[in-house]
Amino acid sequence: MIIQTLVAEDKRGRVMSFYALAMVGMMPFGNLLAGTLAQNFGATNALIVCGSLNILGALWFSAQLPVVRGWIDR
Repeated sequence: MIIQTLVAEDKRGRVMSFYALAMVGMMPFGNLLAGTLAQNFGATNALIVCGSLNILGALWFSAQLPVVRGWIDR
């Protein structure tokens, strides 16, 4: 919803298609990474690594929220 409100109306469809491509198109690479980690280091360690990366990503995103709020308030 935030992406749709930040983009001009005539470009909204194009931007959302890039967003969908990024979300769905990158998922196989994440699955490949998780599968490789699980095969080489065990499923438990793979879950720990992937979970840690998710937590780090969430922390980074939460640190960026003031910037995003500034874009929305314009």
